[in-house]
Amino acid sequence: MSASSQTLTSSWETRLAGYGVGIARIVVGLLWFSQLLWKLPPTFGCPSNFQFSTRDVVTSGLCDWIGREAAYAGTLKIFNLDLHLLGGTSFAIDISPLSALYGAFLNGFALPNFGWFSWVIFAMELFITVTVLFGLLTRLGALVGTLQAANLTIGLLPVPGEWEWTYILLTIANFMLFATAAGRYLGVDALLHPRAVERAKTGNKFARLVALLT
Repeated sequence: MSASSQTLTSSWETRLAGYGVGIARIVVGLLWFSQLLWKLPPTFGCPSNFQFSTRDVVTSGLCDWIGREAAYAGTLKIFNLDLHLLGGTSFAIDISPLSALYGAFLNGFALPNFGWFSWVIFAMELFITVTVLFGLLTRLGALVGTLQAANLTIGLLPVPGEWEWTYILLTIANFMLFATAAGRYLGVDALLHPRAVERAKTGNKFARLVALLT
């Protein structure tokens, strides 16, 4: 293959990879946006008395899901693999102590302070939505998204009916957006990052920070 052909192939593959990363980022951003719509303030989708769900009572909105997390915390195994068709036994990693600590945090802090803690949850996911969807300071947004997805993994997997790979894949997807600086493809960071890099060369510390976060 000639050098010109290699350059053409490399250029085509680079553009394709960039479009793929950019489209994936937009889809993940839309996912986060969809999760805002059922817990809009000021009620966050909760009933008028802001009652939390328990193992016996199901309410609505954020009160429902944070209540379920608190009610079922304590027993958690991840990466569950059924190996009997391969002649083996089931495999899983038991992180129940972490789940128990999480439950203690919810019951001892989050639920009693739901009045303001609910705003923190909504603001965080709104921040993730804006940064990831528009590719603006995407590395920061995707990092927060990774942490929140990991939080959802720990909180929701003990709840009956939840499929563990949903939250594991959400965590990995956000981490990939962080690792690939996905906002530089079809996002605002494509404009911000080069300018920040140039100013960072002059010793501008703020520009250096922006370059790291885009």
